[in-house]
Order: sequence, then structure tokens, then C-alpha cells
Amino acid sequence: MPSIKSALHVIVILSAALACGCGVGRQSAPPARESRVIRFAGGGPGLPSSPGIKDALEAYFPGSRVEVVAFGSVENMLALQRDEVDLVLTFADVAYLGFVGRLPQVPQRLDHLRGVATLATLPFQAVVRGDLSIDSIRSLKGRHVGIGPSGSACPLTADLVLHAYGLSLHDLNVHALPFDSASRALIDGTLDASFYCGGYPYGPVVTAVAGGAHLLEITGASIEQLHADYPYVKMMSIPAGVYRNVDRIRTIGVDGLVATRSTLSESDVYKMTKAFYLALPKLNLRLDPTRAPATSVPLHPGAARYYREQELSR
Repeated sequence: MPSIKSALHVIVILSAALACGCGVGRQSAPPARESRVIRFAGGGPGLPSSPGIKDALEAYFPGSRVEVVAFGSVENMLALQRDEVDLVLTFADVAYLGFVGRLPQVPQRLDHLRGVATLATLPFQAVVRGDLSIDSIRSLKGRHVGIGPSGSACPLTADLVLHAYGLSLHDLNVHALPFDSASRALIDGTLDASFYCGGYPYGPVVTAVAGGAHLLEITGASIEQLHADYPYVKMMSIPAGVYRNVDRIRTIGVDGLVATRSTLSESDVYKMTKAFYLALPKLNLRLDPTRAPATSVPLHPGAARYYREQELSR
């Protein structure tokens, strides 16, 4: 992990050529070659792939090098706060809880966090072992439950859902397992249930369902109240047929988020935001332009400038 002093030398200046007289909203030619380093921390399942973003940005900015670091969603936020990375993928709930000082085991408020773009909403998926007749989150009390790997977003989302049902992680026998390991544990009977946070169909959930597991619905008045208390928690459904012989599943989801740090200049983040959007076609990723600026932490002024220009160009 680089020091704060060294990280400050790794300032994201994607290209001065982006400020040239190119028309707003049009994809300009790649800027002139220059040597820059962008430190980027990738995200979890369902978020754009780190290699995809690295390749797309390096292709658009010849001579620049994107250095990818592997953290979890929580550590991504801490690295931003320490000015050790420039751009991260994370989840809206992790960013919000960090910004307001409510991340478990993180004593300080992460006030350097700033938003760049809101991504797709990714579902929270609760999966139960096939031979158990559990049909509610409340029935998981005292059970062995996988909550995702330590440092990931899933334990945070799981705790929000459990509190909505009058429980907490302390009421479960929790196992911080990688998602694929949790699926194997469901099949062999080591786990009673497991939580997953990611897109759909999600490979580990496909594996668990093929082994006889079933998904729980996350719905009801308590979940509607959860959405009212935390607007970044969205009501959503997993369509029928996504998993074999599984009908539509109502659940909640949390938006993916591209975030940066307040200590980067408006000009730097404007260029970074534009670069990210120009890379989208290579990532097969679509963003809703009306939702993208609605980040769960304050939008960075550089990103706001980019969105204002896009609005004016329509």
C-alpha cells in the first residue's frame, strides 16, 4: 500500500486534450500520448470488470497506465479516504454508511468520498438449503449462514435486511465465506443459508439452485420501511426463469457506484468522468443518464460539470 505522500503524486490527469475544442457530447479522438498513472480499485460481482475498465481507459489514453488494486468494497472506501486510490467501484450503501460515519469497525467518518456515477441496481439474494422448509428471513435465527467475504458489501446489506426483520448478524452463526465456497457448503449441508450480493444470474446462486437450494423473497411492510429509511435500498424483482424452475423473486437491491475522492481537482474528475463514459461501449455497460448523477454520497463537482454539459448538449 503506497503512502499518502506517494499517492498524492499519482494524481489522475487523464488527458489535457479533453479540454480542447471538442464538441460537448461527441466522442473525440484519443488525446496525445502522455505518461500518467491512474490507481483504480475494482468492485464485486455484478459491477463492471476491473480488467475491462483498465483496457478501455488505457486504449483511449495512450501512454497512460491504469494500476488496478484488489480490495473489497469497504477497503476501497478507506483507500479513497487515505488518498491512496483515485477511482473505485463499490456499492451505494457502503459509500453512504462510510460518508456518514456508520461503517462497522471504522471509527472515523469517510468525508473524502465523492460520487462519479450510479450504476445498475444489484439484487440481494438469500438462498436456503434445499432440505430446509425455511420461507422467511426471521426463520434464519440461530442458523449457519454465509454472509460473503470479509470487507465486501454483502455483510452490510445483510445486516440492514436482518434489522428490518428484527434480527442482526449476532442472531446468526455467520460464516464469512467467498460466494462460491458458500454455495458448495449449502449443497453439502455445512450451511443452512447464504446471502449473495451481485447481478443475476449469478454463478454461485446458479450452482446452489442446481444443488436443490431455493431463494427467499425479501418483501413486506418491514422492507418497505427499510426502503423509506434508506432510499438507496431499492425494491426490485429477479425475473422468473433466471434460475432453473424459480418463479419471480421479490427482493431488494443496492446500486453500484463509481466513486472518487474530494482531494482531486474539479478538472481531474471531469476528465475522469468523461473517460469512464467513453469507455462504456467497450464494457457492454449502459447507464441511465437520469439516474447516474444521483449518487449516495455528494457528487464531485468535476462529475457534476460533466453531467451539466451532457444535459446542455441534448
